Amino acid sequence: MDLAIIVAVSENQVIGNKGRIPWKISEDLKRFKALTMGHPIIMGRETHESIGKPLPGRLNIVLTSNTLYTKEGIRIAHSFEEAVEIASEENKEFAYAIGGQRVYERAMSDAKKIELTRVFGTYEGDRFFPEIDERIWNKIKEERAENYSFETYVRR
Repeated sequence: MDLAIIVAVSENQVIGNKGRIPWKISEDLKRFKALTMGHPIIMGRETHESIGKPLPGRLNIVLTSNTLYTKEGIRIAHSFEEAVEIASEENKEFAYAIGGQRVYERAMSDAKKIELTRVFGTYEGDRFFPEIDERIWNKIKEERAENYSFETYVRR
């Protein structure tokens, strides 16, 4: 199993603001669902709580340092390595890191692929996605729309 990242990010690297995504793009949500359905997803506790419930059709793995944290319908991991180990039990091609900022920062060193929605424009935010280093990542696909583009990167 390989690790992939899926993220929507503005031109100024914003991914969130006060626990919310600062834009609404229905095509991005459809793409997210299509790519992640049936695959394990790894997220931080704050991301899980902002979603509000486990995402159906996927093993939801939530990273938290709180050893007492528990919620129905999810698996808990206390380290990124543990989350990947749990995900690998599913025997899928990819596990997807779906946020937030700290999960993305940690996943960048291990991921083989990034599925990115580039949201055109700048937004106010308090959560950010790391810059994509083109010496490490090769953009292999881009589909442009009016307000966003879907981009796929693979590790060189």
